[in-house]
Amino acid sequence: MSKKEIFKKSLMGGFSALAAVIVSGMIFGGQDEYADLKAGQCVTSEGAHEKVSFEVVDCEDDSEFHYKIAAVYDGSAQCGEDYAWYSAEEEVNGKVKVLKTVCVVEDFTAGSCYELVTENVGDSFKKIACSDNFAATQFKITAALNEYNAACPSGEQLATYPDPALTYCYAAGEG
Repeated sequence: MSKKEIFKKSLMGGFSALAAVIVSGMIFGGQDEYADLKAGQCVTSEGAHEKVSFEVVDCEDDSEFHYKIAAVYDGSAQCGEDYAWYSAEEEVNGKVKVLKTVCVVEDFTAGSCYELVTENVGDSFKKIACSDNFAATQFKITAALNEYNAACPSGEQLATYPDPALTYCYAAGEG
């Protein structure tokens, strides 16, 4: 019986409109990476299309971009339209079974600037120095509110999540 672990990641978070593309990938590894994950933890991810890994990090450390885990499910689950997700799958004799699904949201910091990174499946955003001129793939988080569907100032865009309750207001680049 041939057995291998397959992991998938879909970068479909609330900021996918900023990217104007949806990136997805497959990664190979063991389910053990998912065993101790819990809602509320933060993770960073890195790697390319066929090998992505992640690490649990301190949510208070805003020196680099990371995701916050919204939910962890045994088996297959729907994370919601605006959530990014990881899933651990097992392939046996050509049939795939989802072992675990991890739903994540971006964990941005108000006042910080970020850039969308599309060439690396594992890192969808990176923290950058703020400037007066943003490229189309860059943006500044003007507010991070612990409320679902909160109002943002006129002229700003928003990304919002029901669980955990979050709204990010941001000014996007023009380019």
